[in-house]
Amino acid sequence: MSASAVQKTSMLDTLIQSSDQGFSGLIRVFRNEEQIGVVIMRSGEVAWAVSKFQNEHLGSFLERLGQISREQLQDVERQYLSLAKTKKFGALLEELGLLTRTQLKFFIKLHIRSALINLMEMPEVVVTSSGGDMKVDEDLTFAIQEILPDYFSTMDNTEEMQMMASVENYTFVNIRSSKTRVDSLFADFSTMPGYRYAVIADFDGNVYNSHWHESLERENLNFPLFWIKSLYMASIKANMGSLDYTHVESDLGACVLKMLHPSRHLFLSVMFEKECKLGVIRHKIVSAMPRLQEFIALTAGVEVLT
Repeated sequence: MSASAVQKTSMLDTLIQSSDQGFSGLIRVFRNEEQIGVVIMRSGEVAWAVSKFQNEHLGSFLERLGQISREQLQDVERQYLSLAKTKKFGALLEELGLLTRTQLKFFIKLHIRSALINLMEMPEVVVTSSGGDMKVDEDLTFAIQEILPDYFSTMDNTEEMQMMASVENYTFVNIRSSKTRVDSLFADFSTMPGYRYAVIADFDGNVYNSHWHESLERENLNFPLFWIKSLYMASIKANMGSLDYTHVESDLGACVLKMLHPSRHLFLSVMFEKECKLGVIRHKIVSAMPRLQEFIALTAGVEVLT
């Protein structure tokens, strides 16, 4: 891509072309001659993206997800301004111990995805590019397929059935494999009597988020993955449609399960002591769905924390 080239293709096509050509430089997005967004690329990968119509910067984004508190955000912002913005905001978060490098990459990728989707949804935009060597952290750049995989490929029903045909025996989700606990996601459950833990995971055993009662800090928290996969397949084979809600009761307690995204095989599991009221739990899950679905939308295509 030549310097200052005006792109007549769509925003997504421009990103794909830039990626294929190993482009380094700035991609600017204009609407009615006003610049509304910028994408920074290095060697065909995205290092940063921002949209004028994005409602929050990285700091407020992290605060909303419950990763940092308002006081911590204000402290980082003060230090950021005192350094005259000579140090990146994310680097400060890492230096202050508020985020690990893995967490920083995870949330930056979420934020970039949000900006790109926002820009791609803008009608009648003009995209320009100016090439140049971009000084960015090479560890914090992302292939466009990583950020927007749902725009590149889809899984049809035949492939899904083939994938689900082999259910591994006695496999578990390790709830403690998640390095982040966005407590606000599970606030509706964690304050209920008898609450043990909540987890968002997928059929590959990846934990997207989890939270547990403080009394369980020393327990080995596992969720039986083979159980939910078997139930999912059974519901399809019985022509009952894709599994939605289900629960199981035992002498240890009650587990309520809700499928959040069937095509991605993402589910929510909430565990309570056996005296819990299942109807109340289901009501709480319904109330929390907008917040849970927003989190799921943001994590589309983003590698989970390990």
